[in-house]
Amino acid sequence: MAKKSDASIDFVFKNTGKSPLVLKSVTPSCDCTTPDWPKGPIMPGKTSTIKVVYDTKEIGVFNKTITVVSNAITNKIELTIQGEVYEK
Repeated sequence: MAKKSDASIDFVFKNTGKSPLVLKSVTPSCDCTTPDWPKGPIMPGKTSTIKVVYDTKEIGVFNKTITVVSNAITNKIELTIQGEVYEK
């Protein structure tokens, strides 16, 4: 992707459990990554999205993680984004 371009990805997920799913925290590995996630409960059978925006001001290869903590049985997962930023 080009330097200073818009870089975002949507992680779509579904609550396959029997109880409402609550995302307690969504924490990026650096300030260059900004997540946006649903603050309310996701009801059983429903889908939702975590949108992650990456700041493309630095040229080079990147590999960043976003840690998601929820009330699910597997209560902690890591999402990964990776790519390369080049000069326009």
